[in-house]
Amino acid sequence: MSPTPVFMVTDIGHDADDTTALLYAMGLVIRSEIRLLGVVTSGGNNRSRARLVRHLLVTYGLGEIAVCAGAEPGPAWGAQTLPRVHFPGGAARYGRYADSLDPRPSAQFIAEVIGGAGDGVEVWAIGPLGPFADAISGPATGGTRGHLSWGPKDLDPTTVRWRAEPSAEAGIVSVPCPSTDTTPPFLNAVSRLVFQGQHLGGAPSVAAFNVRQNPVAAWVVFRACALRGIPLRLAGKFAAYAVPARRPHLDRIARAVDLPGEMDFVALFRDTIRVFFQNDPALFLEINCRRNQNFDPIHLARFEAGGVAAVDFDALFDGAYALTPLYDPTTLVLARTPALFSLEQHGPGHPLIEGVGQSSSRPGVLDADAVVEALIDGISALGVARSGRP
Repeated sequence: MSPTPVFMVTDIGHDADDTTALLYAMGLVIRSEIRLLGVVTSGGNNRSRARLVRHLLVTYGLGEIAVCAGAEPGPAWGAQTLPRVHFPGGAARYGRYADSLDPRPSAQFIAEVIGGAGDGVEVWAIGPLGPFADAISGPATGGTRGHLSWGPKDLDPTTVRWRAEPSAEAGIVSVPCPSTDTTPPFLNAVSRLVFQGQHLGGAPSVAAFNVRQNPVAAWVVFRACALRGIPLRLAGKFAAYAVPARRPHLDRIARAVDLPGEMDFVALFRDTIRVFFQNDPALFLEINCRRNQNFDPIHLARFEAGGVAAVDFDALFDGAYALTPLYDPTTLVLARTPALFSLEQHGPGHPLIEGVGQSSSRPGVLDADAVVEALIDGISALGVARSGRP
């Protein structure tokens, strides 16, 4: 059986699950289960993110895979960015990869790489869709055909809506949207879009992080898929909540991927989780100590009583029951092994949209342990690549 051609979009660099997902995809390449055509980065500070991807590919003998820095998201589409990128071991060691990134504009890179692959290409998107939307409809210069409107989560947790005119409702955000009545030829090669995110009623939901970072781009891509008849497979956050990363899992992954001076996987997880904690300790502890109970609730109580200084992060990490939901890795396991999930059709009148984890009552994970085992099994192929290094 021929390997499945895959193109990836990732915002790697601000948490550990993108890195874990990329390692999984790399393991599938080594096993000849997929053919990774290329990777484009998104989310802001995209050249830095691309250097991180390049480092991982080269480290495990996959340097022939092209990596392109996505066009930086602009204000015309209301995009948000995460400029901070975490470089394991420090940023200086990644500078040598700047000259080995693909020099093409990301829209051209996407169109030529996917369009030149024949057909049957799966797009695995685990980051905001800005560069992919650029390739579909051109740069985000602020179109005049219509507007996308949405409300903040605490006021209106509904879908992005297309309107002929900007919304005048209180609390509603409205930004211009380009026309997507025509779609470029490269989409003929795409057989499926697999996306880590939510939707409601067949449209992107801004409650999902990758949608919220660039909601117009998500809408452009979703609409283009609908026009072309490209199926969507969505992995929502509630599926990831059912597949937590426990410390023994991380230790097993580390045994496959650790390289002295190159990769310390548990340290990567610790450092990136620490960044989340430092950036927003209240939200971090609310999610992990109260909603999901990944960590002992005593840490939330200490924070509420004495602030961030009262929380010992190392004790929190070392005593964790589960360290983080595996958002992006769960998405890629769903792409590769859908039999581990209970897929549902989503959205009235949208039979091409299927997915899991779109509601808390139906996360769609049939066996969480089997999902984690599939992930570790894929990553374990990197141990073979490691053993072959001089």
